[in-house]
Amino acid sequence: GIMRSITAALVLFWISATCLDANPGIGKPSVQFFMEAQCPYCRAWTLEKLAPMFEDGTADLMDLKLIPWGNAKMTGADTWSCQHGADECTYNAVLSCVLDQYPGQAVWFPFLHCLEQSARDAGQKPNKLTLACAEKAKMDGEAIWSCATGEKGKQLQLQAQAETAALDPPHPGVPWVTMSSRGANTRTVPLWDAQDWIETVVCAAYAGSDKTLPEGCYKEPPSPSKLSKVSRLPVDWVLPQQKAEATASA
Repeated sequence: GIMRSITAALVLFWISATCLDANPGIGKPSVQFFMEAQCPYCRAWTLEKLAPMFEDGTADLMDLKLIPWGNAKMTGADTWSCQHGADECTYNAVLSCVLDQYPGQAVWFPFLHCLEQSARDAGQKPNKLTLACAEKAKMDGEAIWSCATGEKGKQLQLQAQAETAALDPPHPGVPWVTMSSRGANTRTVPLWDAQDWIETVVCAAYAGSDKTLPEGCYKEPPSPSKLSKVSRLPVDWVLPQQKAEATASA
């Protein structure tokens, strides 16, 4: 529609203004993927948008960061609940520990892919699935599980919460994708509906010195019809500043 075209045009204009004018040696744009482990739309975005980029080589043109918190909500100083239940909280912590122990995107993505693909199967238990995906991704599953169920996992999740809470503008739901320019002044903007064309956006933002780009940069992206939805924030969620104002006026 018109709004999608306008959004995509604005994002590409931002890319040309902030990324393509940068020193060609700077290279890769930074992409931040805010998600939660059992969100069906995050799962679709991972499997239908990110997975093809790792398959055709365009993922090498970006620095991808995963922030597994999504629409979780703090219930105390160091306690929280997750939109899709307790298992989602566990899986979010598992992902935080995977990212901490295996920071390279080419290393951790196979685990994420396995988790999201397998999560469609009913009856999967977090411990069993964590160990199975770790084995598939050639990781130490016991170390990941120990981290996720311990103090380290809690601290990593609180870091993910802080990064999510610092979003400006706040995320209206997940998946939520932002991109940062590279250069003297780093700028971060949300991609909005343009995240449906993440492969094209990354290819356009890439400022490396390569004479040729992966073939994926030149293919027509799939229809965004199944990917344009987001798992919305709970209806009682309010902006941090609104909560502060309400508390101050009470």
